[in-house]
Formats: sequence, structure tokens, C-alpha cells
Amino acid sequence: MKRKLIIYMVLIICVIIIIAFLIIKRTEEIDINEMDIYKINLNILSNSQLANLFYDMPKNSGIVDSKIESYKYPYKSASSLKDALEKVADIGKSDNTEIIKNELVEETDYYYAIYYEYVSHRQMSGDLVFKDTYLFFKKSVLDIDNKVIDINIINNKDKIKEFLNTYEYISQVENRSYKMLQPDIKENKNQYEYSCYYFDVVLGDYGLKDNIILYKKTITIDKTTGKYEIREKKIREVEGKINEGPIV
Repeated sequence: MKRKLIIYMVLIICVIIIIAFLIIKRTEEIDINEMDIYKINLNILSNSQLANLFYDMPKNSGIVDSKIESYKYPYKSASSLKDALEKVADIGKSDNTEIIKNELVEETDYYYAIYYEYVSHRQMSGDLVFKDTYLFFKKSVLDIDNKVIDINIINNKDKIKEFLNTYEYISQVENRSYKMLQPDIKENKNQYEYSCYYFDVVLGDYGLKDNIILYKKTITIDKTTGKYEIREKKIREVEGKINEGPIV
């Protein structure tokens, strides 16, 4: 009887080992190019797969409108269109600059997009023309200092998701190593809960490897006051590719 029990236990252990091996093998065989990055369980990826996902995915994987990719964010909000135009006019301002265009090109419920073009007259290098579109969030909708969103305007979970997708993306638009994925939003009677994952990277140089870090950000918004809280958690840290030369 005792011998049979031992045999059964050995068989069970062997089955468990085989199943674990098959799961690991299947995970290793996942083709990054066939992944649905909106649904893939990031926890099942190996370190190399997670690194490859970072390198292979675009900065904007359909999370925001493509036009926003070209916008710049001056890290300022505007109390009105006039305020936005005045703040744009201060960019690069000097005795040697001349404004060519400063105009509204888009307005939504929560931001102004201002096209700004100016020329800098330089004695040594000649005239240089600068052209950019700047996004200003409306201060009446997003009060960054007090962490309040006007939920009378951004008044349902779809609008909140679109708004926070835009905010998260544009606030890191000039950070080349930042990539956001799997934004989601949930709702109960008291609050909205928005979440997303994002990559950030410490770039290696001269023979050092990139250090790729996956984070999860959660933003909860009170339905009554619009007050929001932000939580961030480091999920995983993996090594990336080696860079032989300097970071360009």
C-alpha cells in the first residue's frame, strides 16, 4: 500500500512538471508580432519578450488620435483661448523674434491646440523659422494644482478615458522611451477608476544595456467632487539591448 502511494505521488509530480514545462514552452513560443497588445497578459511574458514588446510597439498604438502625436505640451493650462494665445507668444520670445502666426487650430471640451510660427533673426546664422502646435488643457476642466477634473463636462467613463489617454500621452510626448498600453476604465457608484501600463527606460550607452521598467498607473476620480488621486506601481524591470556607442 505504501509503495503504491509513493508511485502515485511520483506520477502526480511528473504530470505537474510536464504541464509546467509545456506552459513555459508555450510562453517562449509566443510571437510578439501576433500579440494583441490591448489584451495580452503581460505577466506571462518572459523577460526577453517584454523587452521585445517595448522595442517593437509604436509610441502611439491607437490610444490617441494621430494628430496629437505632433503636438507639443508646454506643461501649462489656460484659463481661456486668449490666455493660451498669450502663453504661446511667450515661447522663444526675445528682441530678435517676430511672430508669423499664432492661431487656434482645434478646440475640444478640454483643450486648445494653438499653431505658433515665429522667426528668430540671428546675425551669425541668419533667420531661423520655428513651427509647432501646442496643446493647452483648459484650466476650468483640469485643475492640476488641486487635482480636480470637472466631471460636469467630462461626465461619463468613455469621455474620462479619452481625456486621460490624451493627458497621459501628451505629458510624455517628448520622452522617447515612454510607451503606454492597455488603458482601461471602471466605474462604480462612487468613483471612476482609470488604469494603464507604461514603459519607461534608462538608456544604456558604451556597452551598457537598456534598463526597461514596466509600471502600472491608477487614477481614481470621485464622482461627486471630481477630486482625483494617482497611484503608481513598478510591475517589472528587465534588461534590454546593448548600446555600443553613445545615446543619440
